[in-house]
Formats: sequence, structure tokens, C-alpha cells
Amino acid sequence: MVSLGHASPELQEMDSLCRATLDSYLAAIESMEAHPAEVEQELVAAHRRRLREIRTAISAGPDPQALENARIRLDEELGEFADGAASYLDDVEKETREILRLLEGAEGTLAEGSGPPIRELPGPSSLLRSLDLIHRRVGRSVTRLQALEALALQGHHAPAANLEPQLQLLRRRLGEAEALASTDPLTGLANRREAGRIMSGRIESRTAFSIMFFDLDGFKSVNDRYGHYVGDHVLRSFGARLEGQFRAGDVVCRWGGDEFLAVLGTGLEDPIARAGDVAARMCGLYAIQTPSGAFNVEVAASAGVAEHIPGETSEELFARADAFLYQLKRTGVAR
Repeated sequence: MVSLGHASPELQEMDSLCRATLDSYLAAIESMEAHPAEVEQELVAAHRRRLREIRTAISAGPDPQALENARIRLDEELGEFADGAASYLDDVEKETREILRLLEGAEGTLAEGSGPPIRELPGPSSLLRSLDLIHRRVGRSVTRLQALEALALQGHHAPAANLEPQLQLLRRRLGEAEALASTDPLTGLANRREAGRIMSGRIESRTAFSIMFFDLDGFKSVNDRYGHYVGDHVLRSFGARLEGQFRAGDVVCRWGGDEFLAVLGTGLEDPIARAGDVAARMCGLYAIQTPSGAFNVEVAASAGVAEHIPGETSEELFARADAFLYQLKRTGVAR
């Protein structure tokens, strides 16, 4: 882009507008890299790589032809990623339908007329909005199935022996589907949906608990300097180290992006000091292995904490922890 440092104010203003527009365009592509849909890991990695290539091509020579080529490539890439994500969700739907089919068949074999089987499942567009409903319906059906199986094994139902291979397959497939629905594909930790389910369960059972909310400080600079391949490895390493800071009964999840949440089984005597102590131990150098060799990445983290108050919703609890974290960030004593 030609500098207009000595041109008229109007041309200088136009040049500034063009530069700002280009910067916004590049930032939008970078945001797409950082926040793809959480689907199959290899699909996301390839999507990020191609977006980075488009962004690099624009930065290398932002002329009209380069921008037009980038527009075409970006449109194609977004379409291909959408197709891949839709295919992935179709597979999830088929897996869920298969589990429900196995449940219905098993129930029918063990105790005809014992209860209404699950016969319908929402279509792909409403499937994601209905995951919690499906989870509850499958759970009820499995509970009923286990009770019927227990009766069969006591000798009340002869078909039980013939049904055992089907029951084993059902248990395996159900376990796989549960893991898929509750696990973050990048870190292997519990995902945001699972964290919400756990918090809601403890609120309903009136069990005392606390949460800690963690945010990686300046994580965008890690992606900018090293690329998303290294950034993903940092997130995995951070999640593994964070999980080691808590007891077996506590649950650490990836809340999203560079944010993590820990659900603690009991209240804390000094929650502020505990959050600061954990955050301090999470900071430091992380050894990252890459195809070009190993190197260290400096990571810093801040933490907010809140103990559940009876009558409070999970959303209100999280909002308090989030506000506490950013208050500490503003005052510079988050760690």
C-alpha cells in the first residue's frame, strides 16, 4: 500500500480508512482461527491452518488481486468447514440413534410392555438444543434396563443369556456417546456442558461447593508468536497441570478458549488465598514439543473464585467468580 504521508488531508484520511479496514479484515480471519466450532480435532486443525495461510497471503501483499484471491479462498474454506462440521454432527446423531435403538430392542426383549421405549429423536437442527433432554431420557431407559436385567439374571426371564452380547455392545456405545457429549476434544477435560450439569446437580442436591475460574493472561500473544499448533499444546499442558492441583472428587473443565473452570466438592476456608495460590503455581514455563524441536513458553494465569450461596443459580455463581477474576486483573493482584 502506497504511503500518502505528504498528500492532502482527504487522501490521508482515505489511506487511514483503508489500513483500518485491512486490519479489521485480518483480525476477523484471526478470530475465526481462534474460535472454530468444537468438532473433530483434525478438522479444526486443518481449518485453522488454511485460515492462517489466507491471512499470511494477505499480509504479504495486500493488493487488489491478493484481496480478491483471499475472498474466494475464504468463502471456499468456510463452506468446506461447514460441510465437515455438519458431517461430524450427522455422525453424532447416528450414534445417538443407534444407542436408542439398542435400548429399545433390549427393553423389548427383557420385559415386553415394561415401559414406553424411546421412539423419536429430534432432527439434526434441533439435536444440539436437545442434548440434555436426550441425556435424561437415555438415563431413565438405562436405569429401567438395568433393573430388568437384574430380574432376568435371577431366573425370571430366560432371554437374558441370549441378550448379553447386545447389552455389552450397548454399554460400550453408551459410554462412548457419554464421553463425546461431556469431554472437551482438545484437552480431554470435562467440557462446559458437563461443568454446567455438575453445578446444577450439586445445587439441586443442596451440596456445598465452590468454583474457581481461570483465564490465561495474554494467551493471544502465544498464538500470534508461535501459531495455534503451539497454542493448542499450551492449553493441553495447562489443563493437565491444573487438574493436578485438585483432589480426585473435584472436576476441572475447559470452559472455552483459554478459560478453565474447577468445581470443588466443598467450600473453602480462605477462597481468595486458595485461588491465588493455585494461579501462582500454574504460572511459569511450559515445555512444548513441536516437529521442529522442543522449547519453553511462558504462561501466566489469573483466577477468580466463588462459593455457592443457597438459592443461587449456577449462572449467578459463575458471574460472581468471573467478576472477581476481572476485578483482580484490574487491580493487578490477580496472582
